Amino acid sequence: MPTRKQSSSSPGKRRCILSLAELRSTKDISQTDVAETMEMTQGEVSRFERRSDVRVSSLTRYIEALGGHIELHARFSKTETYTLKLGGQK
Repeated sequence: MPTRKQSSSSPGKRRCILSLAELRSTKDISQTDVAETMEMTQGEVSRFERRSDVRVSSLTRYIEALGGHIELHARFSKTETYTLKLGGQK
């Protein structure tokens, strides 16, 4: 299994930097289950997980299929961070 990099973005919180496949694995969800939720084939999910460039809308659907939600932040310095509101998000 690939080494997971530790991020120290905030004191007291440890976050792992994972691939999409590793994240899915931590949730104990199969590619087939994700494919069913996203109305894709298992092969399409496999290819999606290996892509280096994905659309935010596709990533949002994938994360929602895992039971989560996306929060997008733009960081310009340690003290200047903005949470972005995209499209129809409330």
